[in-house]
Amino acid sequence: LAFFGINVLGSAKMAKLQNLLSCVLIVGLLLFGFWGIFYALPDSLDVFQPGYFLKGVDGFYQAIMILMGSTQGYTLISSFSGQSKNAKYNMPLALSIVPLILIVVYCTVGFTMSNVLPVEQTANKPLTAVANILFSKVLYYIFIFAGPVMALATSLNSSFGVFERPLVQVTKDGWLPQSFASQNKAGVSWKFMLVFCVIGIVPILLDFSMVTILSNMTFATSFTYMLLCVGIMRYPSTMEGAWDNRAWKISKGGFYIACVACLGIRIFLIWRSALTANVNMAIFSLTVMVVCYAYCYLRKKNGNVKVTKSWELQ
Repeated sequence: LAFFGINVLGSAKMAKLQNLLSCVLIVGLLLFGFWGIFYALPDSLDVFQPGYFLKGVDGFYQAIMILMGSTQGYTLISSFSGQSKNAKYNMPLALSIVPLILIVVYCTVGFTMSNVLPVEQTANKPLTAVANILFSKVLYYIFIFAGPVMALATSLNSSFGVFERPLVQVTKDGWLPQSFASQNKAGVSWKFMLVFCVIGIVPILLDFSMVTILSNMTFATSFTYMLLCVGIMRYPSTMEGAWDNRAWKISKGGFYIACVACLGIRIFLIWRSALTANVNMAIFSLTVMVVCYAYCYLRKKNGNVKVTKSWELQ
């Protein structure tokens, strides 16, 4: 509710808080990751030892899906393109730098978490299980604040804005009733943010497993990203002038290859998610998608939808 209140005040205030929280989070996680390297078990890098990959290939694929589900949120910063300075250059730059930071953070944290103690003592355990061994009491509590608490705080704080902006445009195009996008004095569509609060609270009240949530989220969002890949492939022809005005130059051939590769990855993730997803959750996800598709079809058929241009070239 505190982050709901901050986001209702406008994206500028949210962004300033997010920058501060993110810096604290990165410092806390890097402290954990690099500090733990000095306490790693002697055979930490022996990838050929029995049981090094817990649960074998299936466990490896599940780890990939959990990693993607927990890190792909950074791509949603594109929702703020219309409010950012020099978005033509800054957005591609941010979307390129963040993955590099994530690689360093997740690799060091993952290495420390899985190699300071035997796997059977850390599997399905939070970072605090290892942090309690690495740090003194004072540093331990500092890490709790800078690591787990900031990870939750940054996720909550950013979630409101990244979903609100696209839904505002969706409403303008007629997919939702116009009243849904009513704004306060700060230009924020508070009704959408209120819905996000409810969505965030329900899994906690129902005690959903994080693995189950991320697996099914990857399953559901991969369908959306497939459509996104196809839409992006059409940009050179559908967004007049955008291709020639792009900030980062790449040949059309390379561009299409990258899009096809992304599409292939998403198809693979759908297949893997279908194999590991909770049946009830998978049925629920498919039902929601079918209902949403039917709603959109009827909305457009009844003439309520009129897609408007929501972008401009710098």
